[in-house]
Amino acid sequence: MRRSILFLSCIFVVAAASAGEAPDRIAARVAAVLTTTPELAGPPDLQWTIRERFKGDLAKLDLASDTAKLTPPAGEPAMMTDIPRLRAGHVGAQFWSVWI
Repeated sequence: MRRSILFLSCIFVVAAASAGEAPDRIAARVAAVLTTTPELAGPPDLQWTIRERFKGDLAKLDLASDTAKLTPPAGEPAMMTDIPRLRAGHVGAQFWSVWI
């Protein structure tokens, strides 16, 4: 019980110290970490969108532009993946699984 209380107390002290740090300083620290250690992202359903919306024709999709501006089919969300947003999010690689 004492160890649990001590552990929780340590967490609160660290959290309080971090909360007092300026947001721009925290953002700079995060950017520095992500610059040297890019994020590995899970599947964004991009491959399914390419298959369904564009019938597998990559020539119909420009991932170098803002894909959120493309009009989605009725009832579907806007696309969330394009090269500028991947770079802005410091995504260094994506994990794609094969679904059969």
